[in-house]
Amino acid sequence: MKITIKYEFDNGDVGDVVYDNVAWTATLPDGKVLPYSYVEGSKDLKVNTDGGEVTVSFSEIISEVGQASAFSTSAGQKGNARVSAIA
Repeated sequence: MKITIKYEFDNGDVGDVVYDNVAWTATLPDGKVLPYSYVEGSKDLKVNTDGGEVTVSFSEIISEVGQASAFSTSAGQKGNARVSAIA
Protein backbone atom coordinates (compact mmCIF):
# COMPACT_ATOMS: atom_id res chain seq x y z
CA MET A 1 0.00 0.00 0.00
CA LYS A 2 1.16 3.54 -0.70
CA ILE A 3 0.09 6.48 1.42
CA THR A 4 0.71 10.06 0.30
CA ILE A 5 1.17 12.66 3.00
CA LYS A 6 1.12 16.37 2.19
CA TYR A 7 3.48 18.25 4.49
CA GLU A 8 2.84 21.95 5.07
CA PHE A 9 5.87 23.34 6.86
CA ASP A 10 5.77 26.34 9.20
CA ASN A 11 8.14 28.16 6.81
CA GLY A 12 5.52 27.98 4.01
CA ASP A 13 7.03 25.07 2.06
CA VAL A 14 4.63 22.33 0.92
CA GLY A 15 5.50 18.89 -0.39
CA ASP A 16 4.07 15.42 -0.84
CA VAL A 17 5.90 12.31 0.36
CA VAL A 18 4.73 8.87 -0.80
CA TYR A 19 5.34 6.09 1.72
CA ASP A 20 5.29 2.54 0.30
CA ASN A 21 4.78 0.04 3.12
CA VAL A 22 5.56 -2.93 0.86
CA ALA A 23 8.96 -1.72 -0.39
CA TRP A 24 9.50 0.38 2.78
CA THR A 25 10.55 3.40 0.75
CA ALA A 26 9.67 7.09 0.97
CA THR A 27 9.57 9.05 -2.30
CA LEU A 28 10.35 12.71 -1.57
CA PRO A 29 9.00 15.70 -3.53
CA ASP A 30 12.28 15.89 -5.51
CA GLY A 31 11.88 12.24 -6.60
CA LYS A 32 14.56 10.87 -4.30
CA VAL A 33 13.67 7.44 -2.90
CA LEU A 34 14.86 6.63 0.63
CA PRO A 35 14.26 3.68 2.96
CA TYR A 36 12.07 4.27 6.01
CA SER A 37 10.75 2.35 8.99
CA TYR A 38 7.68 2.56 11.21
CA VAL A 39 6.94 0.85 14.50
CA GLU A 40 3.30 -0.29 14.47
CA GLY A 41 1.21 1.79 16.85
CA SER A 42 3.82 4.52 17.21
CA LYS A 43 3.59 8.08 15.95
CA ASP A 44 7.08 8.13 14.38
CA LEU A 45 8.53 7.43 10.94
CA LYS A 46 12.30 7.05 10.61
CA VAL A 47 13.70 7.97 7.18
CA ASN A 48 17.26 6.99 6.33
CA THR A 49 18.92 9.90 4.52
CA ASP A 50 22.40 10.33 3.12
CA GLY A 51 23.33 12.21 6.28
CA GLY A 52 21.81 9.76 8.76
CA GLU A 53 18.34 9.10 10.09
CA VAL A 54 15.57 11.70 10.35
CA THR A 55 12.61 10.98 12.62
CA VAL A 56 9.22 12.47 11.76
CA SER A 57 6.99 12.57 14.86
CA PHE A 58 3.25 13.11 14.52
CA SER A 59 0.93 14.27 17.30
CA GLU A 60 -1.76 11.86 16.05
CA ILE A 61 -1.67 8.61 14.08
CA ILE A 62 -2.97 9.40 10.59
CA SER A 63 -3.89 6.55 8.25
CA GLU A 64 -7.04 7.59 6.37
CA VAL A 65 -7.50 10.13 3.57
CA GLY A 66 -8.26 13.53 5.05
CA GLN A 67 -6.80 12.85 8.48
CA ALA A 68 -4.33 15.48 9.66
CA SER A 69 -1.77 15.93 12.40
CA ALA A 70 0.87 18.36 13.55
CA PHE A 71 4.39 17.03 13.02
CA SER A 72 7.98 17.79 13.91
CA THR A 73 11.25 16.30 12.73
CA SER A 74 14.54 15.54 14.40
CA ALA A 75 16.01 18.04 11.88
CA GLY A 76 14.01 20.87 13.51
CA GLN A 77 11.17 21.21 11.00
CA LYS A 78 7.53 21.60 12.10
CA GLY A 79 4.13 21.98 10.52
CA ASN A 80 0.98 20.09 9.63
CA ALA A 81 0.57 16.89 7.66
CA ARG A 82 -2.51 15.48 5.92
CA VAL A 83 -3.12 12.13 4.22
CA SER A 84 -4.01 13.07 0.64
CA ALA A 85 -4.14 9.65 -1.04
CA ILE A 86 -3.97 5.92 -0.42
CA ALA A 87 -3.33 3.43 -3.21
